[in-house]
Amino acid sequence: MRGRRIRVTLIGIGLTGLMAATAGCSSSSGGASGSTTSAAAKGATTTAGGVTPTTVAALTTAGADAAKTLQDTSGFSAEQSACLVSTVVARVGETDGLPLFGNSPAELTTAQQDALVAGFEGCLTPDDLGGLVGVTVQSIASSAGATLSREQVICSGRALIGAYTLRNLLFDQSLLEKVFADEASMTTLLTTCVSATVAAGVAKAASGVAQDRVAQSGARDALVGAKAAASSASTYKDITQDVLAKGAPKLTFVADAGPSTGPTQVSWKLTGTTLTVAVRSVTGACYLLRDDVDDDGTVAKTPYAKVEAPTTGPAAPCTATTVAADVFTDTW
Repeated sequence: MRGRRIRVTLIGIGLTGLMAATAGCSSSSGGASGSTTSAAAKGATTTAGGVTPTTVAALTTAGADAAKTLQDTSGFSAEQSACLVSTVVARVGETDGLPLFGNSPAELTTAQQDALVAGFEGCLTPDDLGGLVGVTVQSIASSAGATLSREQVICSGRALIGAYTLRNLLFDQSLLEKVFADEASMTTLLTTCVSATVAAGVAKAASGVAQDRVAQSGARDALVGAKAAASSASTYKDITQDVLAKGAPKLTFVADAGPSTGPTQVSWKLTGTTLTVAVRSVTGACYLLRDDVDDDGTVAKTPYAKVEAPTTGPAAPCTATTVAADVFTDTW
């Protein structure tokens, strides 16, 4: 259940993961746990929701359970968790608010989004929020071989919030992909927090993340279109090139496992009732998805496969038959 809490995403990293990554950070560095520095923990009389919760005792039984769950899964203090839950409930009620801290709906309403933003901005300090958002930059920096201090993580997060607003960063999944894809702008933004050399390295890695996301989206869109076409027949066995093109008109398809050469070109192969698609990222990586809809309508879990871009030399062709069946896993 943990992985499904509060489904807002920053460049593909769930908010629960972001909050968990801030756990254990002291208040001196703007962390979310330990000695809190949030408005709620300081005994503020109201929050952004116009309520005055500073302890779990101020909540209903259901609200207290939600706050305890949030505290256990995020690393927030009891006061911060109570403040967040109370602010959300004050705005949208328990029926629409408490599920956001458990099995949240797939899509959040505008009111739910507003409530969450109010909770974060009213219950956490700017450094808390900066650390929360900055974890995304920290993760990318790590992949680029750079280590950021806690202060640099917070600074990076606050810079992103200042430039793009917390709401947009939380709920516009495509925003950071666009931001990270622009190396020059990202370098400029991060240079206020880290050295120019580190900023350039992180921006380059971020651009790669964004490019890979475009390829992943292409593979998903291709499969979604195929699923829609297969739903009436309950099988992929009648899928054709024309059917795929109609299901995902922004993509081009290469039949018989011909190679994908870019993020909008999809290699596909139908083997029995199993459909496999592959898309090449600008980074050189190859992303594959495979799904099976049997004649009886049973839908198998969609497995993933990825072939990394080579460090030297040309990449192998990215096709729907690039990897063996046993290479597919539950995630990219």
